[in-house]
Amino acid sequence: MNWITLKKGGVNIFVEYNKTFSSNLFAYNTQISVKPEFTIRFDLSPNLKTKNKFTNTYLDAKELVEGEIKELTLLQINDNTILKLMGKILKLENSIPDIWNLIIELEGEHSFKVTPKYQRIVNSRALFLHVK
Repeated sequence: MNWITLKKGGVNIFVEYNKTFSSNLFAYNTQISVKPEFTIRFDLSPNLKTKNKFTNTYLDAKELVEGEIKELTLLQINDNTILKLMGKILKLENSIPDIWNLIIELEGEHSFKVTPKYQRIVNSRALFLHVK
């Protein structure tokens, strides 16, 4: 796969899993690949690399590592830089697939099939990735 980096630094994300949620996590090194399948990748590992093991960021990432990531139902991203670049790349494609691949790096690689939904919320945008 040829990866295109959308943003290296951290961006706040929202995730739902096992009937709970977190808005405390940050995704790093956000990348996409359009061939052979449309795939988006986020690295959540830096959330575990903190000296303070009592922060919500660390605790939520640790909860995912301990098995809750298997229960992931939604990942939402609102970062305008990522969404604008992704929009430009998608416009170059002949068709946008209904199902994407989502890869989350967090003490290993976790892969999911997701259905994307792009939505405007007041003056901003959001991309909802619903896990199938």
